[in-house]
Amino acid sequence: METLNSAIQSSELPIDPDWVVNLLEQFCKNDSDLYEVEPYLPLLETGIDPSKVRKKVHGSLENDYYGPELMTAVRTLWAYGFETNRISSLLSVAPETCRSVLTGSRWCPEERDAVAMHICGQTPVQIAQELEKTRRWVYYVFDVHGVTPHRHNASPPSKKQKREIIRRYDGGDSAVSIAKDLRLAEHQVYFVITQARTSGRRIRS
Repeated sequence: METLNSAIQSSELPIDPDWVVNLLEQFCKNDSDLYEVEPYLPLLETGIDPSKVRKKVHGSLENDYYGPELMTAVRTLWAYGFETNRISSLLSVAPETCRSVLTGSRWCPEERDAVAMHICGQTPVQIAQELEKTRRWVYYVFDVHGVTPHRHNASPPSKKQKREIIRRYDGGDSAVSIAKDLRLAEHQVYFVITQARTSGRRIRS
């Protein structure tokens, strides 16, 4: 039987946005260790940081009032394409509350479009051109929602690079510095680390 991990590894972009929503929902409902949750690898491979999304969801659940935590969580779930009823269910609030947040917000529809276009495999340059926005705006939206931009010219890490990633990360180097030195995307570095952990190798948290 094909697992979620093997499915993402055998597939090519574009990816179904609804599939990403389902994986994020599963991940946010799970309180297990980050690297033991099966949806993590597929989402990471698409350039999405599910831990950032889950942190916002849990932050909202820990605060039983209409405040910034709820607005932040609603914004990110909305940006990923969650429908109002699914947002309210995940955040344990009434659908009317979510609608009120969305109605009173100043978030532009292009924010949601940018995330959807990323999921479908487009780069920041392509997204900025199509939405008539600046690349700076695209990077801002991605940073808010935990998205690592696609770089179509980025090749998969070689075996030598994978060994170097694990060695340096385990030695204390950050994923950002490793990615920069090896000319890889940051999510590629995290993906190698996560794969190593799931195969049983002990690497620092």
